[in-house]
Amino acid sequence: MTRLETYHTNTIALAKKTFHSTINSFELSHDSFHAIYADSLSYILAQSNGASKQKRELLREKLNTLLIDFYNATSLNSLAGLIFVDRENNVLLRMHKQQQYDDKIDEIRPSFKTLSEDFLYKKGLALGKYLDAYRYQYPLFYDGVYVGAYEYSVSFEYILREMKKIYANQYMLLLREGMQGYENVTLDAQVFYYNKRSSFDSFDKKRFEYIVEEKLLDGLLRKDDVMIIDYRFKDECYSLVVCPQKDINSKDIGIMLVDILQSPRDQYRKDFIIEVLLAIFLGLLVFIFAYKEKQHNQYVRELLNVQNQMLIVTNGTQLIDANDTFFKFFEYKNLKEFISEHDCVCDFFIEDNECLGKFVDGLLWTEYIQKHPDKKHCVKILDKSLDRKKVFELEWVLFEKTFNLFISFRDITEELYEKQELENRANYDSLTGIYNRERFNHFLSKHIDQAMQESTHFSLIMFDIDHFKKINDTLGHDVGDSVLKELASLISSQIREGDIFARWGGEEFMIIAPLALSHAHSFAEKLRRVIEEHRFRGVKELRCSFGVVSFRKTDTQQTLTKRVDEMLYKAKHQGRNCVISA
Repeated sequence: MTRLETYHTNTIALAKKTFHSTINSFELSHDSFHAIYADSLSYILAQSNGASKQKRELLREKLNTLLIDFYNATSLNSLAGLIFVDRENNVLLRMHKQQQYDDKIDEIRPSFKTLSEDFLYKKGLALGKYLDAYRYQYPLFYDGVYVGAYEYSVSFEYILREMKKIYANQYMLLLREGMQGYENVTLDAQVFYYNKRSSFDSFDKKRFEYIVEEKLLDGLLRKDDVMIIDYRFKDECYSLVVCPQKDINSKDIGIMLVDILQSPRDQYRKDFIIEVLLAIFLGLLVFIFAYKEKQHNQYVRELLNVQNQMLIVTNGTQLIDANDTFFKFFEYKNLKEFISEHDCVCDFFIEDNECLGKFVDGLLWTEYIQKHPDKKHCVKILDKSLDRKKVFELEWVLFEKTFNLFISFRDITEELYEKQELENRANYDSLTGIYNRERFNHFLSKHIDQAMQESTHFSLIMFDIDHFKKINDTLGHDVGDSVLKELASLISSQIREGDIFARWGGEEFMIIAPLALSHAHSFAEKLRRVIEEHRFRGVKELRCSFGVVSFRKTDTQQTLTKRVDEMLYKAKHQGRNCVISA
């Protein structure tokens, strides 16, 4: 893979993870809302089903009183809408439009109809009458019976502005359907719509007009995959990432553009030419070395010191020369002082699964990188001045006449750290440190595929904390968060290799266990007792209810999670602090 292809791959991955990490951060906040208010909301919606007009009005006022302080504070930040519907999808209350209620929401928003049929939490982009928004839909149950749902919305405009604020790129959402106040544009013979009031707050208008006029996207929008192109605008280089967007029901709804300044395409070409010239010059200097050693040393020193990153010349086993950056990093004055203590820079390599050591597969590290030119080679070295381990990517040129290697060490420590941070945001729950819901769904899908293909079996365990709302209400959310973290740590110490443990939302947790139902029930009972016997900091006691089901050949991801959720609600109905399986 070329350097430009590697850059494109990394840029696309970063664009995806940037979006998902932003979405997940909002989801965490919404899960907290759900944990606090779910019981009260379920009770009010249960009473509203089949109620008279007068009673629904009283319940509407009660619901508004319960949430008005929260809504007024949150809507100043990210909250665009909050809707509550009964089990027949009749609107009980719109916090953002309180004079509009009792209409059938599923007639204009099909996602609510799906929600009332499969009872599954959903999130995704959905279009309203006036607003495109990212919506989080939560089903609600009372005594194990579905009583309605609510939807928590964040305008996509706000999401794009947050992404621009954090990641400093340009973002625009283009939809295949228009709404009031939206402008249309034709790209690749297709019509798209965008919010003309706010799009150019997040995307440079002149660059967008240039992209449209020059038809830069022609040929890209016919593919259902993330694509990237490089282009020039006013003597600057840019990369444009095109991300297809699905709505909350997985329908193709449009695209998101991510425009990134400073595409390295031109720079990579220049670097390649420089590397070729460098190889020629260094080859020439090595040739001159046979005749004029002093002149050679002077020229090599000047050439090596042009770069800020560490550069060395080696015959494969011994260091021949290096630049000043190298000696400064290792705290030596010159080559003579360095080789008086070390023959090779590899004396400083810290070997691990990702980085080279002195020997790799029986080969000296310099031999190994030459035998595997298509691999990305990295080494880890301790930076004494910072007392911190750093990772360097190696790039090399062979002087064929002398068989000496010119090797550069590019510091990629911060790149790896940022990549790891994005992966953590995308895959792990920020409070408890275990897998989040999205990553859990990924593993569940893989387990289902494997079970279907190889006839293996596994079970799903779902549990939550009994009366968790009382902890938050009486002891405060700090204690509640502490309990969640301690519980996650306790269960993590009990699960076995091969188990998948994740936070499902609020105080709910999920475990995928490669066990038959009877063994999974016993395992869940063991966990219940461990929790019951543990003394948690800040609370006198803690109890949990468990639901357990095993995978059936007819199961989908939705039916499996629905069944285990029903088992959990049965455990709640039968007195809590117990395990129910089926």
